[in-house]
Amino acid sequence: MLADAAPVLLLTDSILLARLPLSAALPVLCLDADNAGNDADAHAYPATRARVNVTASARASADDGAIRAHADAPPPANDGVGDDTAREPAALDGNLAHASHPERLCYVLYTSGSTGQPKGVAISHRNVLRLVHGGYCELGPERRVLQFAPVSFDASTFEIWGALLNGACLVLAPPGPCSVADLGLTITGQRVDTAWFTAALFNQMVEHQLPALSGMRHILAGGEPLSPAHAQALLAANPSILLSNGYGPTETTTFACHHPVTAGDDFNLPLPLGRPIANTAIHILDAWLNPVPAGVAGELHIGGPGVGRGYLSRPAMTAEKFIPDPFSGQPGARMYKSGDLARRRADGTIEYLGRIDQQVKIRGFRIEPGEIEAALAALPGVREAAVLAREDVPGDKRLVAYFVAAEGAALDPAALRAALAAALPDYMVPSHFVPLERMPLTPNGKTDRKALPAPDLSRISDDYAAPQTPGEERFCAVWQQVLGLPRVGIHDNFFAIGGHSLLAVKLLAALAAGPNGAALSIKDLYLHPTVAELARHATADTRTPQ
Repeated sequence: MLADAAPVLLLTDSILLARLPLSAALPVLCLDADNAGNDADAHAYPATRARVNVTASARASADDGAIRAHADAPPPANDGVGDDTAREPAALDGNLAHASHPERLCYVLYTSGSTGQPKGVAISHRNVLRLVHGGYCELGPERRVLQFAPVSFDASTFEIWGALLNGACLVLAPPGPCSVADLGLTITGQRVDTAWFTAALFNQMVEHQLPALSGMRHILAGGEPLSPAHAQALLAANPSILLSNGYGPTETTTFACHHPVTAGDDFNLPLPLGRPIANTAIHILDAWLNPVPAGVAGELHIGGPGVGRGYLSRPAMTAEKFIPDPFSGQPGARMYKSGDLARRRADGTIEYLGRIDQQVKIRGFRIEPGEIEAALAALPGVREAAVLAREDVPGDKRLVAYFVAAEGAALDPAALRAALAAALPDYMVPSHFVPLERMPLTPNGKTDRKALPAPDLSRISDDYAAPQTPGEERFCAVWQQVLGLPRVGIHDNFFAIGGHSLLAVKLLAALAAGPNGAALSIKDLYLHPTVAELARHATADTRTPQ
């Protein structure tokens, strides 16, 4: 399979950029080639963002001298590796000779960066082994594990290698956009018993596909705070399911802590992060790296063999975040400064209190608003820019962009959104764009983020067109309810007025409800993103002979 996937130069500790859809080829590439996978997935990122990741990995060859980049485009003339022994194999007969080492690179995964450029997190084989043998999830030949997360999201590390390195069956989700109904059918039809969901997707599955979860043995959820109400609802309907609240940054290989949620938890309080998984050390420290007492807030630091190598070709940033571990007896051991505020309860469990910096998590994705601000400020006609994560409606956190136009420039929020959508992943494109005459400032001259106004949802669409048919009236009403808007016109684009992939799931479930429900797919919504188009498509679909 490796020979058929792409012509590659196989070098020790190299980076292999193989732009493939989700399939069995992806884990086979990592197993057969003693190198690292890179997440420049054509399906996960727009072309501009994928190009940034490819360029960064290629540059690492010259900077680090031990990393090689390969893509589906012709390689640069000077790859900078400097290895005269490298050669392109004529053919690969059988399996490659095993020459791996625990400290060699396994994959590079890019996360949002506050400087405006994504940063590549380098993870070793030892890091992955710590994850899949962490003692928090029982995996073996009798288990069937769902592979649903994109390979650009570190949860896929648990899904793929948790299954394959423990002899379990890996069940691939259907390719392309997938609704909760599709996911429910996959879980029941393929007898999936173990799965990881983002907290937001977990909520949707509990609300709309609770019966499909009845055969599950273990559900892990996380990426952002888990809803106590939804956790309680799952356990009330299925008391035998093991539910884990998982926590961990990409830099420490997916999971660092987990909390088994039980009926004995206080569901009126936020669910705790729990305790560290096996071979993981959690330290809650003050600014001078001293441990703080139970009940006192401090920065959460993570140690142990799950701590990654650092950031690809970012030595200064690596030194800042991956620091010497004074609590370890291992020479050269490091711990990761997470930037998360936490405290220990009296019983030793850990509570999450928030972020020290501006980093946010939305729908499970870690986002640096500064990266979006830099991309927005770089657009023609934009003088100043700011981006906030707002939660004006409880449980509905959204990115909001604020911009000041340069003198004489006329900026269209829809055009700004389109420009960012061409450069950033969809989860980093703000839901709302708010024009300002000037940025509010604090007394010391910095942007006063607390003074930035909530978006005026009554002015989301200036070209309002009223519904003309009963079907359009119903669709508009459902869109208003799902998006939390006072008014939706038939020509408003769902994704341009605040919609995103998880709200799309909620929208389709609402449209399918009732005796006159319309059974539509995520693909239908992407192809017909306005009320008029989607209502027309739904009507035409019901008239088409089956």
